[in-house]
Amino acid sequence: SSDLGGTVSYLLIGLPRLETLSREQFRAVLAHELGHLRGGDSRCTRATVRLNAIWEGLYGRGGGRAFRKFAPWYFPRLAVHSYAVRRHHERVADRLAAEVCGKEAMADALGAALGRLRFLEETFQTALEQHARAVPHPPEKLFTAYLVTLSAPLSESDKKQALRAALGEASAPTDPHPALVERMEALGCAARIPTRPNVSAAQALLGPSRSRLIETMDALWRKQLTAEWRQTFTETRAARRERTLLEEKLARGEWLDGATLLRLAGYIELFDGPEAARPYFERLRMHPEAGARAMFALGRQDLEAGRADGLWRMENALPRLPEQAEEGLQLLYRFHRNQGDWRAAGAVLRQQLRWQNVPQSRPETQEKLEKEACMIG
Repeated sequence: SSDLGGTVSYLLIGLPRLETLSREQFRAVLAHELGHLRGGDSRCTRATVRLNAIWEGLYGRGGGRAFRKFAPWYFPRLAVHSYAVRRHHERVADRLAAEVCGKEAMADALGAALGRLRFLEETFQTALEQHARAVPHPPEKLFTAYLVTLSAPLSESDKKQALRAALGEASAPTDPHPALVERMEALGCAARIPTRPNVSAAQALLGPSRSRLIETMDALWRKQLTAEWRQTFTETRAARRERTLLEEKLARGEWLDGATLLRLAGYIELFDGPEAARPYFERLRMHPEAGARAMFALGRQDLEAGRADGLWRMENALPRLPEQAEEGLQLLYRFHRNQGDWRAAGAVLRQQLRWQNVPQSRPETQEKLEKEACMIG
């Protein structure tokens, strides 16, 4: 806040984002944010956030009988309409930025952030997990390696995969930002993944400070990740040893109980991937002891891959695995959300409310689920 009672707005853009944008795309991002200020979006957003916070507090504290009947009806609808207004503001800011910088620059900025950057971040995360299982200490320059990954050129097949993933996402009623497909339609542009810029916005604008920032982040990442990295490596080494022992026992014809076979299947999935482990889970799904967990694993694999078979598998497994209900219902919710089936997503959230593993000692969890289920349903 300023001395005169106004407000000062700050725009924070991370170095990884600057590394993936060209200078022209960065101008479009700045124009988008200035478009919010020009339209008074920030004031409107602050007002709706405050109003929602007030009602959220009232909703959580309860009140008289009339209020208890009114609040569950009114608050979710207020929240849904507030998010709809914020999504509208994003589309307007996109349009204003396109008027200043051109539609192509704005579309490329969106494609770089919501398509290319997300795809490369997932690529890096996968490689990072594999590296942590293989060596006991993180690299000295881990943040540098991250930026190198983000700066890597994408093949045409990778571009198509990144674009399919980005366009496959739909806006939820509780999303403050529209999905990429909606933003591109509003701009009147075909969605695409832009090529890597020859000179990034970070290289063009930061000068010598870029190198100093990278050195600082390298040291910070190494300090923060060392303990977790060592734990991952130690656990992975133990898992590899046990997998080898179990496979040797199977090769000798020794009998293994269902829980042990299920653990072996989990190791195979961890090290060789879901498809390699799938036959093991399939053989176990009728097992009297391990069948429910095997069915859960198959359902999880299907849902994560976007296969509808995961629905009946998960619904078959969950009644027998109350301790995994929260994870399973989250998988079901994400699947329905990615399919754009909000009615089914709302039904899953309401089911989670009824599930026995939502403990009464966590009322904030139940309140959050209630509100989101009402918003979607």
